[in-house]
Amino acid sequence: MNESIRKRIFVIGGGISGLAALHYLKLRYQKCPEVEIVLLEKRSVPGGVIGTEMISDARFETGSNGFLNTQPLTFQLIEELGLKDQLIEAFPDNKVRFLCVKNKLYPLPANPLGLLSFPLLSAADKLALLKESFVKSKGRENETVHEFVSRRLSPGWAKMLADPMISGIYAGDAREIVLRDAFPTLAELEAEHGSLLKGLMAARKKGGGGKSLYSLSEGMGSIIHALYQKYQAHIRLNQDVDDIRKEANGQYLIRTDEQLYTADQVFLTVPAYAASDMLRAMDTRISDLLDQIQYAPVALVGLVCAKEEFVNLPAGFGYLKPSAEKSPVMGVLFEDQIFENRAATRQCLLRIMIGGMHNLQILKYSKEELIAAARKEVIQVLGFKGEPFHIFFQAWSNAIPQYDLYRHRIRPQIAEGLVQHPNFHITANYWNGVCVNDCLRSAHQTVADSQWILN
Repeated sequence: MNESIRKRIFVIGGGISGLAALHYLKLRYQKCPEVEIVLLEKRSVPGGVIGTEMISDARFETGSNGFLNTQPLTFQLIEELGLKDQLIEAFPDNKVRFLCVKNKLYPLPANPLGLLSFPLLSAADKLALLKESFVKSKGRENETVHEFVSRRLSPGWAKMLADPMISGIYAGDAREIVLRDAFPTLAELEAEHGSLLKGLMAARKKGGGGKSLYSLSEGMGSIIHALYQKYQAHIRLNQDVDDIRKEANGQYLIRTDEQLYTADQVFLTVPAYAASDMLRAMDTRISDLLDQIQYAPVALVGLVCAKEEFVNLPAGFGYLKPSAEKSPVMGVLFEDQIFENRAATRQCLLRIMIGGMHNLQILKYSKEELIAAARKEVIQVLGFKGEPFHIFFQAWSNAIPQYDLYRHRIRPQIAEGLVQHPNFHITANYWNGVCVNDCLRSAHQTVADSQWILN
């Protein structure tokens, strides 16, 4: 044992949350050689769901394809990793989003008032938009997105717009996702301005240029690769943690199938179901609560095709489908039209998103069946009449945690239980947000709030 090491900190999980926690811990204790920081990862490669695969000139994202310019920490991390020269912004001319209903694409207006002429909304729905500013009702603490939109606008708005939006972000059900947990800003805008529309207009005016989507020229996997290269000496791969136990002296014992580690402080960043298994011996109640957090299954199929093989491939970001369409496909992203360097000239890269909480049956589909569903989608909607040059495939049976009514109820109970375990922390995408920005913010805040003093 190295006698100069006085404190040992372990991060469990090598996804973006764990790698970010490792990064912020190394920054915090960079002048403390007596503190040892180690990350344990189950797989042979870090990154979790985030990664970039490449065939020829096509780059396919296995998870998030970018991040909004709403979190300075993300840009700061990219600069600290030496990736600033890779930073790219989404094409400004291809921001149009579409809704797909009965295999027909309808462009969504760029501003709320433009929705007054949107053909998929009824006259009553459009009238509700004009009356929204006068709605005085207040929602419950655990109001769902569907309830919120129905209350402030109409059920038609919830069905036609909120429903596909939740599918696109959470692969979830708008009737189950809690507004204050998933979209706290919207709840705050209503509380402050008494109107969703007034709040959105005030936010847009205050924000100046508005939101923009960014990524990296070599793909989002560049962030994972850079973090791994920077901290490789502190990362131990192929370390499957069986359980975590707390000793009488306050230390934690982390047992893998190969070794037993002693930690003074632990940051648990794995998915809720994995955390549940690890914590069973230490805290049965927290373990039981975590075990019931739901995850949506998602399969991603990437098709690299010749642009000339499409009858109807519009310029834009992509499209989403309302769940009323009863399709296994949630939507399609036109990746080469979102960011540069995603496909060769005269080729396109389509990313077809299949599954979600409305389509749990995809868990029984084979890879071949999922690819067939993706091909059928682009044939029916986009008029594809050729053969793909390349096919990418990635399926996640537990892709995105659901910020639903159950999670809303048990999160404070878990937080209360963690008080009984000093120097033990959770930071993961089921805790404080699912996107890359949220994971980085949560990891940074958790490390900053970890009040631990060297003896």
